[in-house]
Amino acid sequence: MKRFPVLLAAAGLLVVAVGCTASVTNPGPPSAAPGAASPTALASSGPASSVAPSLAAVSPSGAAGGDAAAWCAIVIDINTRAGYMVGQTYVNPPTPAMTKQVILEAIARRDEIMSLTPPEIRAAMAAELAYYLVLADWANQNGWDALATSTSVPPPPADFLAALGPLTSFQQTQCGIKFA
Repeated sequence: MKRFPVLLAAAGLLVVAVGCTASVTNPGPPSAAPGAASPTALASSGPASSVAPSLAAVSPSGAAGGDAAAWCAIVIDINTRAGYMVGQTYVNPPTPAMTKQVILEAIARRDEIMSLTPPEIRAAMAAELAYYLVLADWANQNGWDALATSTSVPPPPADFLAALGPLTSFQQTQCGIKFA
């Protein structure tokens, strides 16, 4: 089941935006929250770099109201710097390099992302980040190009699949994000 690039394109790679029309500046390199796996650690290969234990760290709880504008800014910034978004439109399909950069930064910044996520999509965002952790663990062992390996990508769990609709709808209606 090599649906990795297709699923990521369909999902808008976590980081799509919410109700945001503000311009985004490059905040520099991401800083991982305490206890979060760093992109450098996640990019290493082999079983020692497993991120699966971090799944419990992705929780739908967070700031009561979230901050849609700030969440939008972080989503747009992560995706734009990875080259997966141009002018608030997702590039399709994402390359393995784009996919890797977005997933690793989203994982590294998951606490920040979750604290900014509006309540109406918080559970969906947590499901997407949890699946990103699974994908990163798989990719660290098998490589980031799902089409270049004979090992099947972990199938998306039901909560991730259920999250696609609400996240995509929210991005389109509240932020004006487009999917190519």
